[in-house]
Parts: sequence; C-alpha cells; structure tokens
Amino acid sequence: MYKRQVDAALDELEAFIADQVKNIDLGNVQGDGKPVLDSLNAQCPMCGSELAVTPRVIGCRACAFKFYPEVSGKMLSPGQIEALLTNGKTGVLKGFHSKKTGKSFEAALKLNHEAKLEFVYSGKPKRA
Repeated sequence: MYKRQVDAALDELEAFIADQVKNIDLGNVQGDGKPVLDSLNAQCPMCGSELAVTPRVIGCRACAFKFYPEVSGKMLSPGQIEALLTNGKTGVLKGFHSKKTGKSFEAALKLNHEAKLEFVYSGKPKRA
C-alpha cells in the first residue's frame, strides 16, 4: 500500500515538473542566465533592414550581416550593441580576454567598411 502511495506521489510530481518545464520561456535567456536583447533600436549597418535578435547572434533579415554579442569573452550590453550598430563604433570597453595570451585587455570596437568587427586600441603606438 505504501509503495502505491509513493508511486502515485512520484507520478504527480513528474506531471507537475513536466508542466512547469513546458511553460518556461527560454527565448530571452543566454547560457549564464542573463537576459539578452528582445529587440534593438538599430537597423542593419549594411542594408538598413530590420535585425533579428536571438540569444547568441544578431542577424539581418534581408542580407548576410550577422553579429555575435559575445566578443573575446565579453558579453556586450544592449547599449554597447546599439552604439556599435548605429554609430559604427563604441567607446573603450574593458573586460576582453585574449585567446593567445590569456590576458585581459581594453579596446573600442568598430565596424569596418565590410561591416566586420575590429578592435581599436587606445594604447601608445608600438616602436618598430
């Protein structure tokens, strides 16, 4: 009799959990649980069309432009992304991590003439 009560309770719990999981909206959550953009106040820098926003990539609905909001280990904020897409550049940002050296660095970001992302370093020029 006890086993039947336990089995019934487990079945009820399983149904409850399945219902709760089914109702979770993961559309605006990225891997570390931080919300990402639902929409942008910016258009495609290449063609001016509407941008599609997903947790890991922002892409144009009309052309081949795409942009990853995580750059060198740093997740860009919505404001930084909008500045980059509307102005073509950001201010100096901290928190990037070099894959080669493993060190942190700071730089501004800009979109070049092909709408590709580039770092703009503000340090002193290197001597030859």
